[in-house]
Amino acid sequence: MQIKLRFSGQNILLPMASQYPIQGLLYRLLSGAPGYASFLHDTGYRREKKVFRLFTFGPPEGHYLRREKQLLYPEGFRLEVRSCDPMFIQAMLQGTAQDRDCRLCGNALRLEDVRLEDRRIHTGAVRVRMRSPITVHTTLPDGFTRYHTPEEEVFYAAIADNAAEKWRAMYRQEPPGPLQMASCGGAHPKTVTTYKGNYITGYGGSFQLGGDPALLDLLYNAGLGGKNAQGFGMFDPVK
Repeated sequence: MQIKLRFSGQNILLPMASQYPIQGLLYRLLSGAPGYASFLHDTGYRREKKVFRLFTFGPPEGHYLRREKQLLYPEGFRLEVRSCDPMFIQAMLQGTAQDRDCRLCGNALRLEDVRLEDRRIHTGAVRVRMRSPITVHTTLPDGFTRYHTPEEEVFYAAIADNAAEKWRAMYRQEPPGPLQMASCGGAHPKTVTTYKGNYITGYGGSFQLGGDPALLDLLYNAGLGGKNAQGFGMFDPVK
């Protein structure tokens, strides 16, 4: 499911790479259900050595002005958060009902509106456009992180494997089938951003997804690729 949050505030100044502070804000909103918030932050849904939080969020939306390496939102912004986990949705609704005043990067915010939506994917083939960059990486034996591009076959194989692992982590059973994914052509803009001082490379653009509708629906709410709970891999279906 999807939760749309609307924040108000005067001259909100955010770094261009705002995923880390926004993630922190979301965890604070989840603290209305402290047991679940601790589970999600400290444990998560585990699949062998992999850990999934099974939520994602998009970039802040709204009118802004550039201020060197920062973005100025004169009157506020909107934020969409998604999760395939009903407990996440319940905890977020509980937390947002309790605490409407919050802070982000030193800015005082007021949570003006919370809307719950249940948009679903009902088809086995869908064209999507990335709202936040999709990231795929391999950790090499020397500890170096190599980020893959949409021009590499391993990019799509890794996303398919990741999708299957998300399903197993969520439902404790085998997925209803594999994910098929291909580029729709056109540009895949490269984005390099920072998260807690580390550089992360991701790619935008349009892709074709195929597979069981239930699997595609899970990915719509949990995100494609890696680092979804850090604000990567959110997509929207397009006609």
